[in-house]
Amino acid sequence: PAAQGGELATRVRGAEARLEHAEAQQAALRAAVRERAVARAHLRHTVTQYIAMGDEHNGPLLNVLATMLRLSPPELRALQEARRKRLEGGGGGLGAVLGVTASPLTALGLGALLGGSGSGVAPGNEPSP
Repeated sequence: PAAQGGELATRVRGAEARLEHAEAQQAALRAAVRERAVARAHLRHTVTQYIAMGDEHNGPLLNVLATMLRLSPPELRALQEARRKRLEGGGGGLGAVLGVTASPLTALGLGALLGGSGSGVAPGNEPSP
């Protein structure tokens, strides 16, 4: 009987140790879930701000996003180059789809219609007074 009591006590200590370990793992997992939720909310906020600000003002956010997404230096350079081309009017948007830059769009009078400068009327097609 005394030997059985010692064996039982050993088994109880082992079970308590396993329970303590499982509770520590559970706490770590809960902390990781909270951390991921915060990171996801921060990413969502940053992406929406990046889009809402437009290319003229969102340059610093591109670097923040690159860090959050763990982009490689070549990936970041490619995105920076694409952004630079958009800012120069040489890429992205309707001009890229049509295969022309922003300048011909403005010359064709499409600038105002597309949110750019210009009257929206092609030169030479203005209404007579």
